[in-house]
Amino acid sequence: MNFSSRIFNKTKSNNQLIGNWLSDLHDAETNNAIGNVKITFTADGELIYVICGDNKNQIIHMTYAVDGNILITDQPSHPHIERTEYFFINENTLVLKFNGEESRFVKLV
Repeated sequence: MNFSSRIFNKTKSNNQLIGNWLSDLHDAETNNAIGNVKITFTADGELIYVICGDNKNQIIHMTYAVDGNILITDQPSHPHIERTEYFFINENTLVLKFNGEESRFVKLV
């Protein structure tokens, strides 16, 4: 049984996460920690993490699930489960807290 099957049998997705989010480059902590990043959460548990570079983008495909206010992710090409706290400042601002650093994302509409 793979990660997605194990997790999705136990937890629900948070519909508020679903969609496209762009790192808030106006937030100094986010800009310094991760720079220009786009993340996409799909309803079927896929998470696409794009690090936007000047000349080239790096795309990381993952799976995700939620457990309360914890985002649980795994990268199938390099299996390793990570847990990230998350919360919303408002319906269009997502904060991910990983290893003590907070990164803000703004929902693209």
